[in-house]
Amino acid sequence: MTRMRVLRRGLERAVTVHEGCEARHGFSFGAHYDPDDVFFGALTAHNDERLAPGAGYPTHRHDEADLVTWVVEGELRHTDSLGNSHILRAGEAQVLAAGTGVEHAEFAAGAQRCRFVQSWLVPDALASPVLHTVDLRAALAGGRPVLVGAGSAPGPFAVTADPHAAAGADALSLQSRAGARDSAAGADPLSLQRDTGAADSAPRADPLSVQRETGARDSAAGADALSVQRGTGARDSAAGADALSVQRSAGTPLPLRRADAALWAARLPAGATWDLPPARFLHVFVARGSASLPAGELGEGDELRLTDEPAPTLTSGGAELLVWAMGSDLRP
Repeated sequence: MTRMRVLRRGLERAVTVHEGCEARHGFSFGAHYDPDDVFFGALTAHNDERLAPGAGYPTHRHDEADLVTWVVEGELRHTDSLGNSHILRAGEAQVLAAGTGVEHAEFAAGAQRCRFVQSWLVPDALASPVLHTVDLRAALAGGRPVLVGAGSAPGPFAVTADPHAAAGADALSLQSRAGARDSAAGADPLSLQRDTGAADSAPRADPLSVQRETGARDSAAGADALSVQRGTGARDSAAGADALSVQRSAGTPLPLRRADAALWAARLPAGATWDLPPARFLHVFVARGSASLPAGELGEGDELRLTDEPAPTLTSGGAELLVWAMGSDLRP
């Protein structure tokens, strides 16, 4: 495959405006069709959405996609035909695995506008629809990359008890501009180096069990890893339950139905660097702030797409980032 890098500015995105809703499209979408820009990796949509207070999208149908939603600011109310109704806040994420078909609606909740980024990921296979949500606010406060969701393939795509270790010892290091990275064997793969050289160990993800589509379980002793919310509001143990909605323990990655896909998020302080995870297809999006990469400077709403390129090092200008790593694309 030909190595490729494409830097696209947010102002270049096609825009759809409708009754208080503004959607900025990363790929062809709706009336905006470009035959050369219908997908990247396994993503078929990457929409930067802005909703005025009370505005939104009434009930509509999806299938054959994992809809991964990340709230940047404000509050987003989600309802669906599975019986779910909840509000997502900034720093919270969800995946609606539409599978064989589901209807949902999205509206800005509260008195301020809502901004969210929604990606559509093509799954490996179809299954019954399910909704997973997770609160990552505490993890993001540490100023380090956080694994939002992942598939089951090894490497940076796996959901593991320690998700940071999945990318390998050198795939995720975070340091100040003046700091030096500890490359000793066995060092924590994610550390924040201060000017003094002292490192804070990255917080470990809770070693909680993850129930896969195949029934295989990454398990660890301990607390209630997943709680299953039925449409009626009754809660059951995750094990063996017919899940319609799964509220994952804080910091536990969302399960994606594409094995070789993973989504990372970070709120990095100015001067911090991040060795991005290696992948055949890497999609870097600056939700807020700015960042610098060898390919150029990125501002709010800008994106970088890398195909078969070495994983670069990103330097933050003070940024909120969303990074998709994928091992395959949609070409036959």
